[in-house]
Amino acid sequence: MYYDGGLLEYCNLISPLAGKGFRAMRADLLARDRPTEEEHRRTRIAAATAIDIEYLDHGLGGQRLWCKTEGKAAFDRFEAYGRKLPD
Repeated sequence: MYYDGGLLEYCNLISPLAGKGFRAMRADLLARDRPTEEEHRRTRIAAATAIDIEYLDHGLGGQRLWCKTEGKAAFDRFEAYGRKLPD
């Protein structure tokens, strides 16, 4: 989930609805899994590291395809999650 959030940032695919979906999904996962603060911190760091490595692996030309495929899929998941929520 944090990897996908980072992907939206790298691909500049953030919208109010996707942001709402991300925040709600994060809250739901934290409530369900109840990680310790240290586990949560390590998860965020691992996701940030993974997204940075992926970005570097794709380079500028490959980043466009990465954003059109994985980025768009992450965007769609967050927007769909956000649509389920009350206004």
